[in-house]
Amino acid sequence: MYCTGDLYTVHCTSAVIMAVQEGIGNTITRQVAMTVQCQQRVQELNRQMKTIEEERKEARKLISLLDQLHTEAEVYSKVGRLYIRAERTEVVGELERQVQLSNDKMVSMGNREIFLKNQLRESEACLREETAMEPLNSLCRAVVMFTHSHTHLRGRKVWLVFNTPTGPRLQEGPQCGIVALVVAACAMRVQGTSVDRVMDMAREDGFTKKGEMFSVDNMAVVAKRLMECEVKVERASKLLDTKWLVDRLLREAIILVPYDCAPDNHPCQAKGHKAHWAVITGFLLPSTSLPPHTAPLPACPGFHLLSTSSSQGVQHVLHHTEQATIMLVARQSKSVELGIWSRDKLVDSCMNLQEAAQKRLDGTYVVPEGGLRKGLCGRVVVVG
Repeated sequence: MYCTGDLYTVHCTSAVIMAVQEGIGNTITRQVAMTVQCQQRVQELNRQMKTIEEERKEARKLISLLDQLHTEAEVYSKVGRLYIRAERTEVVGELERQVQLSNDKMVSMGNREIFLKNQLRESEACLREETAMEPLNSLCRAVVMFTHSHTHLRGRKVWLVFNTPTGPRLQEGPQCGIVALVVAACAMRVQGTSVDRVMDMAREDGFTKKGEMFSVDNMAVVAKRLMECEVKVERASKLLDTKWLVDRLLREAIILVPYDCAPDNHPCQAKGHKAHWAVITGFLLPSTSLPPHTAPLPACPGFHLLSTSSSQGVQHVLHHTEQATIMLVARQSKSVELGIWSRDKLVDSCMNLQEAAQKRLDGTYVVPEGGLRKGLCGRVVVVG
């Protein structure tokens, strides 16, 4: 599965996060803001480096072209709208100076990138530790941002909420599937799990070259090796069975779902060209009454947290709920924040995974026989 490497798409701005902090004042929220700002700096730096690399390639191409010309051929330089005859050596010299300048810029920016990435890793690790100590805060932030962006839903009197806590983990390069497995393993309390370890496992099995995971079956194989719990491949349409879905999530199962990722990290439909992995850990469900074993969600009026003991009464949980309006709690590796997504849109996105982008078919990625249509389309991995 390929994702946009270091070009992280930040799904919420620092301003939004700081606004949320007013409702949930804590060190974790400040750490999130710092991490997002660092992500944005890495993103901008990568964009600049990409531009310089293109300029360098163009200069080298012109030098190569000049070398191929007959020594007697006339060379012209463009000045404004005019073309003025110039000496070949002068033109080549100027192009070589441009290449050297680009090289110097790339070295400087490369050093800056290393510094920022190290800073980002430290910030992410700190955030993960703080989230582990206060697991409800990431869910509260997600709910607050959900209500800010879905004002038409604020009139609901009661929302039932459940989520299995997970820590944020960002990908480096096309590692979204590998990171999803690590997040799931940590949620299942598997000790000693790291991205490097899972990457090595997937490479040993011939499932990946760079971290991409274009096969649900391969994801399930690695998950079984990694976690001592039940791992099963299901049709994505199974998520439309609200009773089954709520029951599995209340029993702390983790669902790994391939989908097309929009710029805001939400599900979209791009035929598989934006394929990404999400980790589904919980749900939001509007209700007309409160079942037993609930507690108010801090800083989120109208939202009530279900406990795992509610799994003994799924029918009671669902009895007075609007099942068609269920929203899912998702974590993915392009952002440190949880997302709250439409269940139906996620399923539709998974069902539309038909083909890999052409640039993924250059032999540097492991694409299963039959492509994404056979490897990913319409299937998910259920862990636990």
